Amino acid sequence: AGDPDGPPTEARQEILRLANGMTALVATAPGGSDALIQLGVFAGALFDTPGLAELAGEVLLRSSDPTRGRRSLAEEVAAMGGTAELRVGLLTTWIDLRVPSGKIVPGLTALRRALEGSRSQIERMRQELVARRAARIADDPIGEMARTLLLGERSTADALVALLDVDPSQVVAFHSRQYRPERCVLAVRAPYWVERLTSH
Repeated sequence: AGDPDGPPTEARQEILRLANGMTALVATAPGGSDALIQLGVFAGALFDTPGLAELAGEVLLRSSDPTRGRRSLAEEVAAMGGTAELRVGLLTTWIDLRVPSGKIVPGLTALRRALEGSRSQIERMRQELVARRAARIADDPIGEMARTLLLGERSTADALVALLDVDPSQVVAFHSRQYRPERCVLAVRAPYWVERLTSH
């Protein structure tokens, strides 16, 4: 996938169309030590039921299956020494994976497994997301109100109620409709040029 220990690479970028129909941007960021893997989905807070895009993203990022020894995407990235973040806007959802530059291939593999895996523990994910949102509201009520309004929701209370009303079947259907290669974009930025992206 490239040489993380090689000499510094000049700035370079390329847009690719992967075999599965997904658009990918590969770019170098000379001088950095980490790589950034981003999955963008063309579906955000304005799509379908309020709160559904955020919960769907949380399920992709945090769902695990302890009975089968399957860790969540966030846990896998953390084990690599990286971080995982979910960002939901009005029209798009972004999953950002920041990993050490030598862990691009494991990071891409973990992302692919998460996209292909079953959607489990949705009700638990929903309860945990509601708890985190409630805690943020308590810590920063004005900031959370502004965030809520920017995402098209009427109030923080309505946002929490909307999340609690989301049915697990809606999350599964949302993933099936929106998390498709033709509705997603993949971006990989690293200190060195990433080769053979299509194999991951």
